Amino acid sequence: MPIECVCVVGLGYIGLPTASVLAANGMKVLGVDTNADAVRTINEGRIHIHEPDLDVAVRDAVAQGTLVAFTEPQPADAFVLAVPTPNDPRPPAVPRGGSQRLRRQGRCRHPGHLELGVRLGVPVEQSPAERFEGLPRL
Repeated sequence: MPIECVCVVGLGYIGLPTASVLAANGMKVLGVDTNADAVRTINEGRIHIHEPDLDVAVRDAVAQGTLVAFTEPQPADAFVLAVPTPNDPRPPAVPRGGSQRLRRQGRCRHPGHLELGVRLGVPVEQSPAERFEGLPRL
């Protein structure tokens, strides 16, 4: 079954760029975050984080209707879970056991949906550039 709609859970430094790239490539993206201010900002075509050029990508995706943000998970063909790590003091977008809850709530459109989890075990105080410092270039 083709993937037509992706739900990206967690719209921070990993989730929002991921959502905007998927949307820029024609995928219907339903972004989810517990931060209602972030959701409102994204739906206005603006960003709540500092990431060079991301503002243009999000603005274009929202204007084209390929990116819409919500405070609750939405039904989709695939899920990207980009949630805070345990050393992050903020409440996670999907609490522990959240992916199982998504399945129980019937949020996926078909039983064989794709789920990709992204977790970074780095201190919150680090900037995005510091998080990737020293990693090998691809």
